[in-house]
Amino acid sequence: MSDTHLTELERLAALRRDGALTEEEFQREKARLLHDGLPPVRPAPETAPVRRRRGSFFGFLFSLFFIALILIAIWLFVKGRDIDTPAAPDSDTMSASISTSAPAATVTTLSPDQQLRKASEAAFKGQTTLRASENVTYTPKHLIAAPFGPVLISEGKVDNPGHASAGKIAVHYLKPEGDHFTVTKAFLPALESGSFGAVAGTQIRSEFASNPTLETDGGGTWQGYTCSWTTLTELTPDGPVARATVPMVYSNSGATDANPVTIEGKITKIVANASFDVTYGGTRSFVDHYVRKGETYVLDTGRASTMETC
Repeated sequence: MSDTHLTELERLAALRRDGALTEEEFQREKARLLHDGLPPVRPAPETAPVRRRRGSFFGFLFSLFFIALILIAIWLFVKGRDIDTPAAPDSDTMSASISTSAPAATVTTLSPDQQLRKASEAAFKGQTTLRASENVTYTPKHLIAAPFGPVLISEGKVDNPGHASAGKIAVHYLKPEGDHFTVTKAFLPALESGSFGAVAGTQIRSEFASNPTLETDGGGTWQGYTCSWTTLTELTPDGPVARATVPMVYSNSGATDANPVTIEGKITKIVANASFDVTYGGTRSFVDHYVRKGETYVLDTGRASTMETC
């Protein structure tokens, strides 16, 4: 066998290994080379493309596998995010959560005006005009946060009053209960002062005692003479206690043109539960010193004040 035949035979064997020739085609070529009698056989035209299609098929499978891995990785990442992120509650769940966690509104959380209205509703049940020997219409003025609980102060005005009719002060001790007040003690009236059926005014003082003190101003004018006085009432846990009534204003200027007298006083130098002064000025200037004796305040001189009265 010549070198040419060997070379050709090796080429055919290589083509068979590569899949370009079938076994039958290889044997025919081999026989032809050995016998030099058969016509040469060339690889079928479709043989080479078959190899390329096989390579393309494996590449396609690899691409699908790679894409599948990417999709799985994305799915695992998203699932992990869903586990870490709490689910948003639906509206019913959210409403239930709000209703159970939000504190219930109470009367003490309302605005001062709303609390005063609630206190008045508890004290008067919507009927602020009370009828006894006189018809009195009460107006709530102060809602006090006393150490023992809320206290409502109301000023009462007499309907169709006479000259000598005094104004009234109502005091109600209250207790907060949920969204409203209840009355624990009522003092109606707790005190009377003023003239023509009304008091001149009220205010709450904290300097006189550990409990709040109600300062009530009363007065009037009679035949040209004007007088006023102040009553100090301590609001104790057991009820209102009158501590002192002191003259504050005197004037006869409406009754005489000859040497009119006008004197006005002011409470000063307060020592809680012990003493206070009333400093007067005007036509005359002097000081009255009051000291605590038991339940009330009295002048330290043991005598009545030199202040003129009507």
